[in-house]
Amino acid sequence: MKLIDERGRFLGLINVIDLLVVLAILLAAGGVAYKLLVPAGRAATARVEVEILVPKVHPAVAAAVRPGDRLVAGSAYVEAEIKAVRSTPARVATPRSDGTLVLAEDPQLRDLYITVNGTAKMGGPTLTLAGQELRAGRDFYVKSLSYEVKGTVLRVTLPEGGPGP
Repeated sequence: MKLIDERGRFLGLINVIDLLVVLAILLAAGGVAYKLLVPAGRAATARVEVEILVPKVHPAVAAAVRPGDRLVAGSAYVEAEIKAVRSTPARVATPRSDGTLVLAEDPQLRDLYITVNGTAKMGGPTLTLAGQELRAGRDFYVKSLSYEVKGTVLRVTLPEGGPGP
């Protein structure tokens, strides 16, 4: 018996082209099943403490930011919460009559120093918390159920001294 007969059928059962299409579909389905069913390797995590400066915030928004608020990323809570909030009068550069600038306190706006504790994911040389990369100098959006403010990361510390399980 020949593998491919005179009509182009494999073992006399199925056309060779149809067989290739069926094999391609089976391989694709197997790849998708593998991705969905086999658990991915666990990413390393670490407990972190992050200090964030949020400058020039309206007083009503500043009052809404409280210790104990859980952070949100996308449409879900993340393993991070606000540990402490310190509010100071906002400092702004104000021009003098001679053209020089001097720092002065704004009578309305507040600067917030927010300390966040949470579990960050470690991927190579990067830490991410609430889907945002943690590095001093980077922007960080502090988002909760009822507010969102944009600040700058001042400090990132690993209180436990390194990565966790």
